[in-house]
Amino acid sequence: MNAPRDWLAEEHLSVLVVGAADGALAPLERLVSRLGHRVVACTPADAEARYIECAPDLLLIDSGRTLSGALHTSLRLRALPGERWVPALYVVGREQEPAIAQALEAQADDYLTQPISVVVLRAKLRAAARALSLQRQNLRQQAALERYYHNAEEEQRVASHLMRRLIQTDMLSDPAVEHRISSASHLSGDLIAFARTPGNSLHVLLADSTGHGLAASLGVMPLVQPFYAMTEKGFGLSAIAQEMSRKVCDWLPLGRFVAATLVSVDQREGVVCVWNGGNPPIVMLAEDGREIHRFESRHVPLGIGPLDDQAAAPERLALRPNAQLLAFSDGVSEAESPEGMAFGIERLVSIAAAAPRGARMQALTAALDEHLGGGSAHDDLALLLIDCGAAAVEDRAEPATRGGCGCGLKRWRFRVELTPDELRITDVVARLTGTMERMGVPEAHRTNLFVVLSELFNNALDHGLLRLDSKLKGNARGMDRFLELRTRRLRALNAGSILIDFDLDCGVSDRVRIEVSDSGDGFDWRALAANDENAAFGRGILLVRRLCSSLEYSDRGNQAVAVYGLH
Repeated sequence: MNAPRDWLAEEHLSVLVVGAADGALAPLERLVSRLGHRVVACTPADAEARYIECAPDLLLIDSGRTLSGALHTSLRLRALPGERWVPALYVVGREQEPAIAQALEAQADDYLTQPISVVVLRAKLRAAARALSLQRQNLRQQAALERYYHNAEEEQRVASHLMRRLIQTDMLSDPAVEHRISSASHLSGDLIAFARTPGNSLHVLLADSTGHGLAASLGVMPLVQPFYAMTEKGFGLSAIAQEMSRKVCDWLPLGRFVAATLVSVDQREGVVCVWNGGNPPIVMLAEDGREIHRFESRHVPLGIGPLDDQAAAPERLALRPNAQLLAFSDGVSEAESPEGMAFGIERLVSIAAAAPRGARMQALTAALDEHLGGGSAHDDLALLLIDCGAAAVEDRAEPATRGGCGCGLKRWRFRVELTPDELRITDVVARLTGTMERMGVPEAHRTNLFVVLSELFNNALDHGLLRLDSKLKGNARGMDRFLELRTRRLRALNAGSILIDFDLDCGVSDRVRIEVSDSGDGFDWRALAANDENAAFGRGILLVRRLCSSLEYSDRGNQAVAVYGLH
């Protein structure tokens, strides 16, 4: 079939006149032509072929003596394939007027009576032209909507693929984490990510971008790369939060921001750290479901402005035995039932508390689905349950295997002295790990060296400069006190330094010599080294001894020298 003409650009119609082959069509054809329209006349036998050939804008059917033939012709033409509506105008005699209702209910759009009035014919053709013009506009709008939906689906497909690749959904598996995420549209503005540091601490990110859909999904993308990259290198939450804030400020337009929560569970040290910027509180639950603590939002969402050291500082708390952390986006707490009632934080916490420890996630998701009543949430939903008791998966630090360093360098050395200002803001161990990565040191060695450096550095800082007593770590309350003193004393520190000398020799001795010394009074390293692996403190020295070929402390304990073999 020929393509339909542009009715907005054309003033006249293409009219297919169908009637008996007795010469009665000629006057009707001349009349329509006089009004400026293009006319094609045919008999009912030729109607289908001419209809397909000329693709008319209007059918003008002379019913002759009865309507049955005209109706049959109209039905045949209307059954032909096509996407547009072609109005049918019947020409009937006055004696046929009682049957007009039947024709209108069947296929006719309008009718004319014999003898035909030129004024009425002109008016009815103009009315048909207006209707066809509206149809043309509707078809254009429909085509535009189809293009829009096609483009939107393609954008969502590409964005979904990118999000899956960026978030590394195939790697979102950890025995310590249960999670659920669902979107109010095709794409979610909520983000869940988690990974392990070289020291085996668990890092978790829960982000909630403003709005939902594609724009909100794009809003969380700047967080993914710094979270994974910096976690892999062993950076702490403060540095990660500052870098993510910088990325959001650089990437997103003014007025767009991202509420974010960062969690670190360090089973070896027995500490949980939380940085909460604009999200609902994270709730720590005891093994029996009792609420222990709420990590409220203490900071502004990412994208409001850059984070200084104080704004990037996380809240720290000692881990309780077999505790769990419940985290969620505001889409969960604000999810409405069909009656308009919000799910609420207190309901969420009470359901988790009442459920058995191993079935809390199932209880929460079932209750949320029941609350929604089969309907869809108005906002994206993200729900997390972090099992702190399961966070201590098999230790990634292992004795070095044979094969040497493999970095291709003969020798390189790193030496740095850290003053109080630098100690407060510099994540030196993670930065040194990044340097080792750039130098080509294999991951297995980097992981072990990260653990060794972390333990020696933390001992120098905590015991040498800050003069903290590890005996405080004997129970959860004492650990909370230890963390409180550590934060306070580090903030007030105005003198002293820590020296790190990192010497890697791949050419001769195949070893790494790590020296960490501080300007403090030292500490009783013999007492710490005597503890067994089940003690509340001192396990770090035992781990370093297991990984290294030797570990020597000075008499005062303010200098430690570890030798790590590359074979």
